Amino acid sequence: MKYKKIFKWELFAGVACILVINFMLLNLFVNAIFKNVLDREINSRLEIITSNLEKSLEPMDFSLVPEDKFTGFYGRCMAALKDIKDAWGMDVTLFNKSGRAALSTEEGFTPVESYLPAGNASITFFDKGSPIKIYSRPYSNKGTIYGSIVLTIKGKALAAFGEIKSLQTNIMAALFAFALLVSFLFAFLFTRRIDSTVKAMEGISRNGPDAMIKIGWFDELSFLQSEINSMVHSLKVLEETRYKEIQIVAMGLAHEIKNPAAAIYNLSEIIQRGKPDAKTSEAIGRIKSEVNRLNNITEKFIGFARDNELKKSSFVLGYFINTLTQQHPSMDVVYENIAPPDSVHIDDVFMERALKNIIRNAYEAGASKTVLTLGKTGENVFMEISDNAPLILPGIAEKIFIPFFTTKSTGMGIGLAITKNIIEKHGGTLEYSAVSGKNCFIIKIPA
Repeated sequence: MKYKKIFKWELFAGVACILVINFMLLNLFVNAIFKNVLDREINSRLEIITSNLEKSLEPMDFSLVPEDKFTGFYGRCMAALKDIKDAWGMDVTLFNKSGRAALSTEEGFTPVESYLPAGNASITFFDKGSPIKIYSRPYSNKGTIYGSIVLTIKGKALAAFGEIKSLQTNIMAALFAFALLVSFLFAFLFTRRIDSTVKAMEGISRNGPDAMIKIGWFDELSFLQSEINSMVHSLKVLEETRYKEIQIVAMGLAHEIKNPAAAIYNLSEIIQRGKPDAKTSEAIGRIKSEVNRLNNITEKFIGFARDNELKKSSFVLGYFINTLTQQHPSMDVVYENIAPPDSVHIDDVFMERALKNIIRNAYEAGASKTVLTLGKTGENVFMEISDNAPLILPGIAEKIFIPFFTTKSTGMGIGLAITKNIIEKHGGTLEYSAVSGKNCFIIKIPA
């Protein structure tokens, strides 16, 4: 299963959500406190105003009807209410016990007794973005309640509520941006070492156990990195030990086969000198042919078992490649950001052998065309051999570099193992991948 590098963003999203929710709750809590304090302050002032207003009112004021509009009593009461409005910038409405407006400085005022609790009460809300506050206080005289005095405040008198709402929006936007920034920094710093570990593991999977993870701290992750390094080192030692054991077995097997084969070949030579009949001569020829084939197999075993040191020197790239194209004229050669006159530091005999193994395998697998692409990436030279043979199945591709693994009925499974060993001795890497429906073997060696 191919993984995706999303842990950083998962952590970022989680921390951001936690911070945003906490900031929202904190912001709402703080604003609620400020609004309550402001609301209580305004209610205290309104209570004083209504107390003073009560002194100038009489119970008869709450029984007025629109038909009394032209009476002097009605005018006196309305003048008192307008004085309050002019002095404090608020509308005053008198409601009788049945909820009908007796007097009001505001036209079309809607009764609010239905949604205001009994006694002194107030409500603050926003209508089309503008704050409105309604304060209600019962009017009583000698223990009898005659109605309610309702004060309505709009506009500048409640500008602070609008400012709080605007400030709340701005603070929330700032806190949201701050939460995103803090979350990103936290996720980046927290996952930076995890990312470096993942990259190091990718390097180990590509370049083999020679790549190690750099440890720069002393926490649990550092312990994990150290354990990974120890495991990789153990695997490297195990691989080298296994490879050497296979070489020893291959060398012993080759010698055990070669000596009897030589004896069989010599005996067939002796018999052939005695001028046998045609049928016997034909049988002897088949024996010698099979012995020669057996000798070729033992030579391959010996070649695999020998751990020869490389003799590297600088070679002109074009000259080295020409030796391959002469033997494989159907192979196309492509140069990318590198030229034939450029030099490469290789053991030409072993490198030629490595490339021939890959090319020969391609044609034996059914390829009709191969392409050798050469280029340079950083301090490395790469050689990519692609062919149009049937693609190697994923399960098989994982094993093609293992010694003696083969899918051919006549193969021995050591060609690619030898090739990989040669490339690694050059300090390089050999990888297989299927690209655009073609088999690709990519060799990277230091320039």
